[in-house]
Amino acid sequence: MEFRELRTFCIVTKLGNISVAARPLNLGQPAATKHLKKLEEELNAKLLFRGRRPIKLTAAGSALLEMVSPLVEGIDALESFTYDL
Repeated sequence: MEFRELRTFCIVTKLGNISVAARPLNLGQPAATKHLKKLEEELNAKLLFRGRRPIKLTAAGSALLEMVSPLVEGIDALESFTYDL
């Protein structure tokens, strides 16, 4: 599992739409979808209910979001901090 996949997952859940979330990640929608599918394959769990807008989390998706959100936010803050120096 790669950090970029976790970041994509967090942004998609925050914005509720894969296409919308791809923009701030500097990705196309197909790449963002690929990140999510790879993460689901690695975890062997469905994380999102697709086809509805906004996207809804499965129970596994909610559990993952709770675990990785602080990590993603912390690393994003760290990256911002180093750029400000």
